[in-house]
Amino acid sequence: IVLAGNNKFGQAGQPNSGVDVSETMPYAYDVGYGETERPDTVRCGCNYNILFRKGTRKAVCIGNNLYGQLALGSKVILDNRDGFAEWDEDAPWWRDGEAVEDVICGKNHTLILTTHGRVLGCGSNQWGELGFGDNNSPMRPTPMGYFLPHDEPEPPGTAKAGMHRIKQVAAGHPFTLVL
Repeated sequence: IVLAGNNKFGQAGQPNSGVDVSETMPYAYDVGYGETERPDTVRCGCNYNILFRKGTRKAVCIGNNLYGQLALGSKVILDNRDGFAEWDEDAPWWRDGEAVEDVICGKNHTLILTTHGRVLGCGSNQWGELGFGDNNSPMRPTPMGYFLPHDEPEPPGTAKAGMHRIKQVAAGHPFTLVL
């Protein structure tokens, strides 16, 4: 990957400095995967990035994790191995055989569209941007009840209006759009 720009939260790939430091000269960094496991897609939020490989559970996260938006299951500060963290491929939120179809980054929230048709959300939910019907901000990826497959039980307190085929998911500052 090639990185450049402000690195206050480690989003430019260097260890989290905590100060406004600009990496004005682009530099290349090897995230350490083999050729067949390397991320093939990148998504950027506000001061964080998620690089992932479609059809797998492999992802590399860089930058701010203050709200749990890196989908690591915690608010861990990335100061380990050059400021990167990886997703736990065996985490309890994954279903058997499920993988990542796409990742969508908002300002401080992340949505994961899975190969099973689920939309998982984590990070800031101050304005209800994760679509859970409340303002709780989960640190671990949590299913959006509105888009659960028919075979999955409805979480308590959700307003499920039936299945909808998801064509695209987009996120902005404090909102999410699903087409």
